[in-house]
Amino acid sequence: MTDGQFNSRVLRFTANGAFVKSFGTNGTAPGQFKVPHAIGLDSAGRLFVADRDNDRIQIFDQNGRFLDQWTTFGQPSGLFIDANDRLYVAAIGPKSGLAIGSARTGQVEQFLPIPAKDLNGPHLVTADTRGTVYVADLLASDVRKFVRD
Repeated sequence: MTDGQFNSRVLRFTANGAFVKSFGTNGTAPGQFKVPHAIGLDSAGRLFVADRDNDRIQIFDQNGRFLDQWTTFGQPSGLFIDANDRLYVAAIGPKSGLAIGSARTGQVEQFLPIPAKDLNGPHLVTADTRGTVYVADLLASDVRKFVRD
């Protein structure tokens, strides 16, 4: 889980809820965060962290060792990785919308602009096994559904 609104860190727990470790501090260097807002795991077990206010996704192994960072998905507020390693990113800010790409390569394959309502914008994202994508804007109390043709 992320503790991003105030502590800029990622926390790891066992399946039973026992604390294992935490990592991260406030900042802009690799392994540092400025509002880590969402996390996900790909099929290889890599941990993706939506480092929202640093406009990047940081990638770690499950022990917190930094592997890579991607800045191609905008200002990520939410992310979801499906069983096929498709990465869905809800982005706020100047590129407000839904970015869809590869969790293996970091390549953005599709971008759907979703204009921000008020000052927020797309905040959370998930997809079902049929490829239907749901994007939520919490402050606007709005959920958008995108259906694959």
